[in-house]
Amino acid sequence: MEDNSYLKIKHLATGFYFKIAPNTVIEGSANGRREAPRLNTYSTPNYSGVVIQPGKEVHHANIDKWETVTHLFSKWLLWLKQEEEEPDLWGELETNARIFYFSQAAPDTMFDHEELALLKGQFKKLERQVAALNLPLHAVQELQAAFEEAALKAESFTKKDWKNHFVGLIINVAVTLALNPEQRHAFFALVKSAFSGLLLN
Repeated sequence: MEDNSYLKIKHLATGFYFKIAPNTVIEGSANGRREAPRLNTYSTPNYSGVVIQPGKEVHHANIDKWETVTHLFSKWLLWLKQEEEEPDLWGELETNARIFYFSQAAPDTMFDHEELALLKGQFKKLERQVAALNLPLHAVQELQAAFEEAALKAESFTKKDWKNHFVGLIINVAVTLALNPEQRHAFFALVKSAFSGLLLN
């Protein structure tokens, strides 16, 4: 009990909660790992209110039976389980992106003809390797388009600017395509391997 007015069940690991209040209007809390949708049920003089975080949006549901509360509690447990099992995509991306941390800065000079030819050859090799990852066709096409863009930019960017552009482009396309963790890690490793001898070292 809190404030002798409502019962609050809190999941300590996340800060998410299930709160029951008699004959009152309950407002949600922003506590927890991050902002999440909340289920708010508002009371009338004869009903109790329930507020849930995380949850799904429900408008003005009246709670007139205990069975309704237990039903909502079961739903809350399901939503909580889904939140707990949802992968931390940003944390995972940060881990995978560490392969792009460089031991030296790229020089602020243009690519010469030999280097441009080497870049294009590495992109062709990378396209073949990516095709072997068994990605969906649309993902392969998006990656090929990104490689073509990067190869084109190399003709007009300095090595320093190109490397910054290329790393941002690769990370962005990997996130946009919603590759699974194994696919993302394998893809980043291929990119690092393909260019480690030229720039990504």
